[in-house]
Amino acid sequence: MKKKIRNFIKCNKCGRLISKSNITKHYHTDCVNAKRHEKINKEWKQNNGKYKCPHCYKQFSYNGVSTHIWRMHTEKGKDHKTKHIIGHKAWNKGFTKKTNLKVKEISKKIKQVMLYKVKCGTFKPNISSAEYRRKLSISQSLHNTGGRCKWYRVDNQKVQGTWERDLAIKFSKLGIKWQKLKLRKDILYYNIDSKIKPYTPDFYLSDFDTYLEVKGFWWGNDKVKMQKVSEQHSDKNIVLIMKDKYQLLLKAKTIAEVAQILVER
Repeated sequence: MKKKIRNFIKCNKCGRLISKSNITKHYHTDCVNAKRHEKINKEWKQNNGKYKCPHCYKQFSYNGVSTHIWRMHTEKGKDHKTKHIIGHKAWNKGFTKKTNLKVKEISKKIKQVMLYKVKCGTFKPNISSAEYRRKLSISQSLHNTGGRCKWYRVDNQKVQGTWERDLAIKFSKLGIKWQKLKLRKDILYYNIDSKIKPYTPDFYLSDFDTYLEVKGFWWGNDKVKMQKVSEQHSDKNIVLIMKDKYQLLLKAKTIAEVAQILVER
């Protein structure tokens, strides 16, 4: 059996040669010149494996209790100023291939490595097919719950996305009563492809007895869905708010102007 070779390093406090695996223990227990660390007493050890500070009775790990005592309960420790590197600016911040030679070289190497991986077949770019995107769009259309839009609170009601937030604020300023409808509560059912599907408009304006559907983006079969909803709920006034109407509503200064915009097709 080969004898294990131990690596020794010189303690920069007392000058002794200590094995690399025991240097931390040496600083805490044996080194008489390690001014930053206090000698650890075995009586400080608690049942949970941590060590209790004899001054403030807080508990720390084996490596942390001696530093804590030096830092918080000695004069030299209290006067010690650490150098923080929080917020340190990266060397390549703001540089591009055109302005920095080092960034250009690194970019070139990364490109060569990626091309080699693609050529060898070890890396395949994540390129979704047109068919996959079509199916995803249809799925989003049927189960559209607002995606990842941020939620905002306006007049103790939660609205989703900046468009809904801006409209809610506008309605509140003009004194128009509005309600953000709940997905699992305020439901209008419609039939599409022999299947019953739920649909919930975004807003209900009681002053105009009007439902609002705020649409900044069309998913898959959204247009067909909205057509079916309008046909099967002809007794309800459902108004689509696209970009043009959204901008006009934000510019409206009176309730009469809002009513006129909602009536226009």
